[in-house]
Amino acid sequence: MIRQPKPPSASLRSRAGKFLRRAAGLLGILYLVLLIPAPEPAPNRNIDQQPFAWNQDQFWADLEARFVHARAAGCDMLAESTAGAHARISQMLDEISRQSLPPDDGRFAALETNLFHLAPLIAACPARLDDFVSLANRTRSELKKQSRSWNMNSAAARRRVYRLLFGTRMALEEILLQAPPGSAGTELVLGDDAPSQTPSAAVRGVKLHSGDILLSRGGAPTSSLIARGNDYPGSFSHVALAHVDASTGRASMIESHIEGGVAITPIDDYLADKKLRILLLRLRPELAALKT
Repeated sequence: MIRQPKPPSASLRSRAGKFLRRAAGLLGILYLVLLIPAPEPAPNRNIDQQPFAWNQDQFWADLEARFVHARAAGCDMLAESTAGAHARISQMLDEISRQSLPPDDGRFAALETNLFHLAPLIAACPARLDDFVSLANRTRSELKKQSRSWNMNSAAARRRVYRLLFGTRMALEEILLQAPPGSAGTELVLGDDAPSQTPSAAVRGVKLHSGDILLSRGGAPTSSLIARGNDYPGSFSHVALAHVDASTGRASMIESHIEGGVAITPIDDYLADKKLRILLLRLRPELAALKT
């Protein structure tokens, strides 16, 4: 005789129902929790690499007052002090070039201060603009040589290079803004010409080689944001790579635009697009990667 199982009691069915409802509720809560997006990971910032700030408002105000006084005094009255400042900076560069210095050496700070002090005098009397350009180029060249042995991941090295490269460029641009339109040296400032074996083309007084890197700053507000929105605010918002056809000698730029992506642009079209400044960079020929 086979016995039939007894049906579950009402109390047992009630407990089972409560358990299933609780389990379903817990699963629902867990599902809602899983829908909450995970927090964004904290940026991996090196505490030694804080955003750069000049924090020299009084110094800039003093330079402005120096310019106003220099313009009122006249170039004849400034000739001796301008020549003396030029000589001091040249002597500093001579001393720096004779040895290898760490980035925190006080002579770099003194060089920076003297260049800034000279800038208002040149802005008031741009007849010696070429002399300042020569000093600025020599400062950049010497700094680049010195920095080859520096650890560029260190805050001291990054700040020293930025202060002298960017600071000197900005001082020169302020001088150019004060110079009369059409003055010599206001359209084109030539730096050191590094040799290159790649095809080249003459473009507006500059020998452009394949592989040259052109940094520029456009006229759109977006360009300003790109240039300045950085821990080390800069002067450029766009980069392009030069190519010169070996058979035709035609120069083109490989670049990328927000609107259309990567494109190859003829050099005339590249220059026709509004640019507030352009800087040409070229790899040093002694780099190991260029010799392999």
